[in-house]
Amino acid sequence: MADLTITFEGDLVQDNRVPLRVLGRTLFHLQKSLDRAYLDLNGNLYKNAKLHPSHYAETEIMVLDAYEGSFKLDLGKRGQWVQEQLERVKQALSGVNEEMESQGIDTLNRLKVAHSARINQVAQNSVEPIPYEQAVHVLSQEHSRRYGDRAILRELDQILAIIRSPTSGESFFEIEIGGTKRQKFSFDRQDAELFSSLIKRRSLSVPIIFKGRLEVMSRKNRSGRIVNLDTGKSCNIYFFNENSFIEVVDKFRTNDVFSFIGSSLVEYEAFDPEAGDIYYIGLCSPE
Repeated sequence: MADLTITFEGDLVQDNRVPLRVLGRTLFHLQKSLDRAYLDLNGNLYKNAKLHPSHYAETEIMVLDAYEGSFKLDLGKRGQWVQEQLERVKQALSGVNEEMESQGIDTLNRLKVAHSARINQVAQNSVEPIPYEQAVHVLSQEHSRRYGDRAILRELDQILAIIRSPTSGESFFEIEIGGTKRQKFSFDRQDAELFSSLIKRRSLSVPIIFKGRLEVMSRKNRSGRIVNLDTGKSCNIYFFNENSFIEVVDKFRTNDVFSFIGSSLVEYEAFDPEAGDIYYIGLCSPE
């Protein structure tokens, strides 16, 4: 029996076939979700991390047979890590599937409101910013969902975007994963929209003290790229308004290292401590 089976049904399928762009996109993001699972299992997952070609052989999954009746494609394991990868993907899907069944979703994006609130809290001394090293420990406890879940599910959400598209009509996607317990996960358009809303739920962390050096700044977008000197990784930084952007322009021009207060982006109750986005709050007061 195949280790993984994907099935399309409905208006997308004609004479047991699907369009090349549908199948191509599906297989591309399915492979990326498995890559993310492998990186997570080996402790090497962070924003924009990629699987090195030296690991391809041990993570190889083969395309097997296509079936009549709808469009159904079997994939079987070949690499030694594939079973663990499939279990990891199944674990992530099981979590979001339980939430889809048990609770509603507030889809309103409150990120700008949250950013403003954090700025006011720090200005009024109602919240004490914490050092980065301490923040990583605190956030790991506060946001229990693993970052790997979100990374895996974001790739699968790209497949479900096909089902959400009005051009797909009434279509369905199903993924079946074998292993210790065989499970099926089925999605129509409503399910796909709920899935996407869930994994894109966003908030901001407690205020954190960062140390960094700006690499790029964009006045038009009020954003930039900054090297977090605690991790050595480059990440996005966002500014609330023109004044907060101007506050650090000189640091960029002189290539200075500086300490500042910011909040990490939290998505689907997960955050990336290595290279996650930062929302700027203000410069640290001179000691």
